[in-house]
Formats: sequence, C-alpha cells, structure tokens
Amino acid sequence: MTTEFKAEEKIRLRKAAQFYPVKVCGETVRRHAQIGVNGLKLEAVRVGGRFFTSQGAVERFNQALNEPLN
Repeated sequence: MTTEFKAEEKIRLRKAAQFYPVKVCGETVRRHAQIGVNGLKLEAVRVGGRFFTSQGAVERFNQALNEPLN
C-alpha cells in the first residue's frame, strides 16, 4: 500500500467502477483488487468485510495496465 493511497479518500468498489475508461461492474473491480491482471493488483483495503479503494488508485492501476511492455 503506497503513501499516496493511504492519504486518498476511500470509496466503495461499486463507485470506483465509474472511474474506469470502459464500463465495468463492481465485481470486476473486486477481482482487480483481489486477483489482479497481468501481475498487477488494484490497491484496496478491506474494512469490516467490505473493500474500499480510491479514484487515484484506479487511475494508477489503469495507467500501469496500459504501459508498454519492455
């Protein structure tokens, strides 16, 4: 968990879905947080059985996914 993530306002995964460049559901965001994609995981925290992330974390996740491979 990065320092940036700790300082950002947390939102529910269902709400975080609206910050994706394409339409996704909250379940997709949950999978990105728990399982990840291509070795990358969405930064998220679990509190009382519910997952939370931030808009900045979604933006960083999508940016990392779209970086060219070396």
